[in-house]
Amino acid sequence: MADEANRTVAALSLFRSVSIFEIFIYLLPIAVTIFFYPQMQAFLEIQSRMIDTTGKIKQVQTQMRSKEAEKKRAFLTMEELKQVPDDTNVYKSIGMKNVSPGYLFEHTTK
Repeated sequence: MADEANRTVAALSLFRSVSIFEIFIYLLPIAVTIFFYPQMQAFLEIQSRMIDTTGKIKQVQTQMRSKEAEKKRAFLTMEELKQVPDDTNVYKSIGMKNVSPGYLFEHTTK
């Protein structure tokens, strides 16, 4: 019985050496993590989706700029072709990749 009383006194003296403020400071991060864990998970998921969506938006914007430039070139080409008489031969470029000089252009009709 005396041994048990000594252990109780030792435990109480150890507890009294730690202030309630120190216990609060120690337990606060644990409590905050437990309380806000679901919200943190939801935030991280939304943040991940936002990063993916932002990348996709930038990709679509790049494609839109490319299509606008292509549309402008097609419009300017059409405007130039309208000025050419109907009986004139016109040629469409097919590129320069491994093509002999005699076949650089593909013959088309207006």
